[in-house]
Amino acid sequence: MFLSTKMFKDRIKKGYFLEWEKVFDQYYGTPKRQVLNYLNKGIHVLLCIDVKGAKSVRQAFPQALNIFIKAPSLKVLETRLKARGSESGKDLALRLKIARRELKEAKYYDHIVINADLKEALGRLQQIVCKELLHQNGH
Repeated sequence: MFLSTKMFKDRIKKGYFLEWEKVFDQYYGTPKRQVLNYLNKGIHVLLCIDVKGAKSVRQAFPQALNIFIKAPSLKVLETRLKARGSESGKDLALRLKIARRELKEAKYYDHIVINADLKEALGRLQQIVCKELLHQNGH
């Protein structure tokens, strides 16, 4: 759902979001009630969020599984971003600066998956999640 900036800020004040962040002049957030509804029904929730959002989720749910996904190197990341052609030179530099800062947060995650090959990275993610689910269910 897309909200105006005013509506988003109003919902921040009311505690509507489990986590939220302003990224590249856009607001993003995860509605707290939606996540809680799923969890209360015994449904696992997968969030694709940045390191600041993950920190907020870890504080609210210390038992949450945290997986850091990263490119094999900053050079590879830069090549991938350039190939997308969606950023100006200035935006690309900013994304790389943020990536450098976020890489320092990887040590706080339960697992790190290096996305050198998409199929392999997806397989590794699947292994991690399946193993963790089996562990939670006592197998």
